[in-house]
Amino acid sequence: MKTIDEIINGLHSRSSFNYQTPFVDPAPVFTEMDYKIVNRLFEVFQGIFPAFKQAWPTETEFEIAKREWMKAFKQVGLNDTDMIAIGVSKFRLMPIPFVPSPGQFIALCTPDVRPQWDTRDKADFKLPAPEIERRHEVGRAATKELLKFLRG
Repeated sequence: MKTIDEIINGLHSRSSFNYQTPFVDPAPVFTEMDYKIVNRLFEVFQGIFPAFKQAWPTETEFEIAKREWMKAFKQVGLNDTDMIAIGVSKFRLMPIPFVPSPGQFIALCTPDVRPQWDTRDKADFKLPAPEIERRHEVGRAATKELLKFLRG
């Protein structure tokens, strides 16, 4: 029976064994603007979320959290203050006492893409008169049947 050392040495000696070091993502480089955005955002969060202080009880945890938020913003390319303002305005209306995760916040930083007015052609919504009348008759008949059933 082979010992563990022999098995491990045998693994390393095989030519098919090709160990590669794992990819390590280089530390992102933050600009002065990144720091200003996250610092201002956290100031706003203090006013919005009553449980802000409980999220990061120590200064070290607070600084780590801010760094993680900056990493998340860099990862998705969020550096537009208008988009961040959209996220803040949406979170002001949420009935939650705790600070969101970076992912939750980023998800709300996109503007609503609903059109300001209806650009569809109104003719698309018009039904021929006989079809409208038929639908009304069907609705009236169904209502009568329901009332008969409910009354008894």
